[in-house]
Amino acid sequence: MDKSNSLRYNETRTTVIDGRIVDVICNIRLDDECKNGHQDFSITGSVYLSGKRGDRNMISGGCIHDEILKAFPEFKIFVDLHLCDYTGTPMHAVSNMRYHIREGFNNTKPNNPVFKDEYCNYYMITPEQFDILSTSINDVQMYMSLVKLGIPEQWQLQANKAIEILEGLTDTKFVIDSKRTQLV
Repeated sequence: MDKSNSLRYNETRTTVIDGRIVDVICNIRLDDECKNGHQDFSITGSVYLSGKRGDRNMISGGCIHDEILKAFPEFKIFVDLHLCDYTGTPMHAVSNMRYHIREGFNNTKPNNPVFKDEYCNYYMITPEQFDILSTSINDVQMYMSLVKLGIPEQWQLQANKAIEILEGLTDTKFVIDSKRTQLV
């Protein structure tokens, strides 16, 4: 098996979205493409009218997770880890988690009845963990709570599963050469 610090996998599937037959191109990567010192997961894609490529026939592209999951439901683990580093830690975990608890995200405010569920799904934590994290008054307390609750270990387990899947898809062993992680 080859070894690399950059795993990339692409696949195309034909499916039906909104009544149209389309080709969904899925791109998964785990590397330090951004040159920021840590290897991150990314899953993006493009949707074209089936059999027709080119700008005129592109329906959507980029971070199109709903469309990707319609064609590739088995890649949900990568959608969950999108923009997380190789340890499964979300981007700017401590500061973003505190900000989102206070301000909400994705047009869902903290007073919305679905906010807690959306937050827990996004950050891959339990409702009980959310209750404790939501009492953090600063970044230091948030960090300490994350560690005390064992959340980085949860994230690492999920990342390890995804790395194993991606190694199988690419027939390449992942080499970690990150200088840091998102958990600071």
